Amino acid sequence: MCQDNCNTKDESSEGYRHLTYKDRVKIEGFYNDEGIDNKAEIARRLDFSRSTISREIKRGLTKIKNSDLTYSKIYSADLGQIIKNKLGKRKGPDLVISKNSEIADFIEEKIKAGYSPEVIANWIKTSDDFKITICAKTIYNYLHKGLF
Repeated sequence: MCQDNCNTKDESSEGYRHLTYKDRVKIEGFYNDEGIDNKAEIARRLDFSRSTISREIKRGLTKIKNSDLTYSKIYSADLGQIIKNKLGKRKGPDLVISKNSEIADFIEEKIKAGYSPEVIANWIKTSDDFKITICAKTIYNYLHKGLF
């Protein structure tokens, strides 16, 4: 599956871009060092949407204990990046066919022979030769990506 879920437009307005670690460090500087807790102001300075910055600050916000035993909230770029990486690993399924060369070769052979993805998926489902089953939509997705 395509994992092009992004959160803000880039300079060319043709695509989108994610917050990078460098952006997170800048947010940390604005939020902690300069004391700017206005998310709209941080968003304006970094050219991201206010909601993107708001979600990011919520993601990386942590409590620290001060010397006077009170707590304060600070934004941590490292924590934000760690959470982003964890969430990214959970996003979308892996490519099923690419991990199984036997099934990939079978599908490619049948596609070249002119069989439809529905027929191929049914063969795979009813065959004892394959340990996994896939649906026709998965095969279509691979075809649309040009993998066969």
